[in-house]
Amino acid sequence: MLFHMFSSPKERRSAGGSCFIEIQSCRLPKNTEIRDIVTVHSLKHWNAGSLYVLGDDVPEFLSFYGDILSGGYYNNTKTGPLDLCGINFFPADRAEQIAARLKQEKPPEYETLLAWLEKESDAAGFYVLGL
Repeated sequence: MLFHMFSSPKERRSAGGSCFIEIQSCRLPKNTEIRDIVTVHSLKHWNAGSLYVLGDDVPEFLSFYGDILSGGYYNNTKTGPLDLCGINFFPADRAEQIAARLKQEKPPEYETLLAWLEKESDAAGFYVLGL
């Protein structure tokens, strides 16, 4: 299983400690400046509603989702390929494009990520937080 959700910190720790990629919704107002969204102070790690990818599954995740999840904003407000060691922010309009691409390409377990994106569609966007 590539994507995981946890109901408690204890459950998360028993599954893999702290070595995860976290896919987290951005709950800041939609008109928030990118520079404020990608600051470390805007993040709250280990949210119960986040999706997680175990560290051991990162190569597989990257092979199937690396291209789909490219173009996110980094902490320096530049964009580029998926950064597995930092902040990647995807605004709501980019999240819609990603959802459309998931439906088209259908990578393994895409239904889980797609359902999560649809559930979080009222958010300002989402983060992929690296290891």
